[in-house]
Amino acid sequence: MRRTLEREAPERLKVRMWLYPYLTYFAIAAMVVVIGSMALVDDVRSQLIPSFISLFVVLGAYWFKTRAERRATTVPARA
Repeated sequence: MRRTLEREAPERLKVRMWLYPYLTYFAIAAMVVVIGSMALVDDVRSQLIPSFISLFVVLGAYWFKTRAERRATTVPARA
């Protein structure tokens, strides 16, 4: 979305992110390293599993919500 906004209306950008997009990639890589290290350390592994379970529950709820909204906004064709 940011690239589209930069191209179409750069004046609407309130915060100019420095080192874009490389800082974004670095942040994603850092998160993957932290999660990977959590999987390797016995003391925090017990926290990682419920975190993934709650993530999948939230993603599933979001999927069902957007699916229901999509069905509600779709007007059925009359024959």
